[in-house]
Amino acid sequence: MADEKKVSVRTIDDILTERERYINPYTPEERREYEVSVKNYWDYYSTMTTAINKSRAEGIAEGMAKGMAEGMAKGETKANRENARKMKELGADTDFISQITGLTAEEINRHVA
Repeated sequence: MADEKKVSVRTIDDILTERERYINPYTPEERREYEVSVKNYWDYYSTMTTAINKSRAEGIAEGMAKGMAEGMAKGETKANRENARKMKELGADTDFISQITGLTAEEINRHVA
């Protein structure tokens, strides 16, 4: 029995401790610092993403409102010019047409003629 080899027996606790050292090589303080830095990163990312999305939504809403206002003004001007043309065809006086449509006499003569 001189050839007997000594077998080392490792317990599950020994294996887990080695594994923990491999997976988590940080001290508790280093781990806290790391977790704080990750939290700060995600807080910053979330804040910036929210700000960008909010700004984008505000810009779109502002653009839509401006576009609608311009479109309505163009449509109103076009309708007034068309009404002025019809009134002129019916023989209405330029001053009367100007009072009704809000167009100047020059605009009436330029667009109706």
